[in-house]
Amino acid sequence: MHFHYFPSSIIEAVDEEKIIKARAQYDNETLRTHPRWYTTPSTSCRAQKEIMYHILVNNIDGDIVELGCGAGENTFYFARAIKESEYASQDRKVYGFDNFRGYLESDIKISEEKFHPRVTLGLKSNMHQKRWDIDPQIVKNKFRNSSIIEIVEGDIQTTTKQFEPKSGAISLLYIDCNAYTPAIEAINNLKKYFSKGALVFIDGGFCPPDLFLDGEKAALLEYSQADSLPMFRTHFGNFAAFFVEVK
Repeated sequence: MHFHYFPSSIIEAVDEEKIIKARAQYDNETLRTHPRWYTTPSTSCRAQKEIMYHILVNNIDGDIVELGCGAGENTFYFARAIKESEYASQDRKVYGFDNFRGYLESDIKISEEKFHPRVTLGLKSNMHQKRWDIDPQIVKNKFRNSSIIEIVEGDIQTTTKQFEPKSGAISLLYIDCNAYTPAIEAINNLKKYFSKGALVFIDGGFCPPDLFLDGEKAALLEYSQADSLPMFRTHFGNFAAFFVEVK
């Protein structure tokens, strides 16, 4: 990997004191061996750049798929990393999936049944603020001159089932839809396209990550266990993430 990472057990742990102690030990080691990772705070755009560098320099086959593209900020960073890289294939595409309406009622209900109350509170807060209520045409117009980016509008559970990447493969599935059902359904719909070495990433928010499962973490953990693939966590400055590498 071209970024620092380690096996993830935090999402299965219940001993908060043990987690904090382990985290402190890891942070000290990180500061000693990889000071550049922790001395400079990072925004997610740096994370995308580091992830894409790993994909491109290792020539991992396939297109980039982002679930929950919103206004297209991350989509833009992925595409820019491809355009600026000397390792990039010009045939590689970036697909941004979103329904541009936020969470479904079923997403809220499943969250209430499966996860910590704070997870559901976050989803409801986003819906109340209409955070993800975005005009899809504005997003599409933003990228209308791009040969790399394609925006896919609609329910992720349905659109990923009907989807086939242009290259025939996926090198990165970046999940930022916050809800369990679209995340796990998309993984199951798309995993037939995962190339060897492909990464399945979830946006873990800021460090330290929460000590309980949310929808995205639960979906990634379920995939990790079902396909016997180890799950890892990493960070880019103050940005945390979890991922699985396809073997």
